[in-house]
Amino acid sequence: MQEDWQSKDISELRPYMTGAFYAQMKRQLDQLRKDGQTNIVRRPAVLGTTLLGWRQDVGKDIIIAQLKTRFVNYIKDDVTGAIVSGSEVSEKFLTYEWTLTRTTGVKTKTSTGVTAQTCPHCGAQVNINQTAECPYCGSIMTTDTFDWAIDNITALSQKTK
Repeated sequence: MQEDWQSKDISELRPYMTGAFYAQMKRQLDQLRKDGQTNIVRRPAVLGTTLLGWRQDVGKDIIIAQLKTRFVNYIKDDVTGAIVSGSEVSEKFLTYEWTLTRTTGVKTKTSTGVTAQTCPHCGAQVNINQTAECPYCGSIMTTDTFDWAIDNITALSQKTK
């Protein structure tokens, strides 16, 4: 996920995100592109996870997990290479809350990954979990029989060392 973020192309992550979360991430990347900047993430590590709970809400199963992470994070100018914000050496310790969702009643299969489906507009095979954009015709495909997808990531706390 971090590599795709840094390369400013999260298109292959789309099947693992809800449409709303993907659109939010894409807007943030579009702003970085417009500003001529790149968000660099080095040495990412998940230091711990805690399941905070789950619930059902309007036909959706929702899991909330807390992730404790460590990484180096900074933004650089694409032309000059100058650091715009952050630090190339200071480590950040962040705690995040991840919300994942799927349709109620769907059982997680033992296989992992996405499902290939046929685009109803052009007939191409497209990998899809919840939503996907057809790489051939640009149509947005959705399905209500998806496995878990990231619906939101919220930063709860941050400490820099």
